[in-house]
Amino acid sequence: MADGGKPTVEANDLLKTKVEVFEARGQAAWERFKNRREYEWKISYGIWTACGIASGFLLSSSAALSSLWQVVALTFAAIFVVVVYAFKWMPYVQQAHHLDQNFMVWCEEQALASIGVSIPEDLTPPHHFQLPPSPNTLHDRFRVIGHRAAISQILTTLLFAIIFILALWSRYGPPKPRDEIVIKGIDSSRVSVAPSAK
Repeated sequence: MADGGKPTVEANDLLKTKVEVFEARGQAAWERFKNRREYEWKISYGIWTACGIASGFLLSSSAALSSLWQVVALTFAAIFVVVVYAFKWMPYVQQAHHLDQNFMVWCEEQALASIGVSIPEDLTPPHHFQLPPSPNTLHDRFRVIGHRAAISQILTTLLFAIIFILALWSRYGPPKPRDEIVIKGIDSSRVSVAPSAK
């Protein structure tokens, strides 16, 4: 501090550097949040599109699925995707979103505090969520999922999976017997058999 109570050039430079660091770190958190959110929706749209195309193909196909183990395997695969999406992927994404949002707010507050400015209580962003550090238990996973609008994505994924499973089982059935026997490309119904001579 120079004479007269005024900050020195070095102090001003240090203060400016601190503010710039907080701004840069807050911007980095925002970029992580934005990129992760894009991947979140790309994965959701990918699952929905895959289920929709597969369901449409199954419903428009005239061929029956006669292999029970294939139908069961595809059913369990669809259920597995929904479970991983709802209880592994979405909790991770939402938890990371919350951490980046909290960090952005903290950097903003620290930058303002460095220059002696505080945010009024009624203008403080409501981003300080009291969440567990990591969703390790099933209860924590439900807390993380339900804290955001991720419920709509999970329900939509579940709906597409159910449609796919119903379409899958609607095509299951044993091979249909042919009404007419065809031997070497000749319809047996058109073949006349001469009576045997007595």
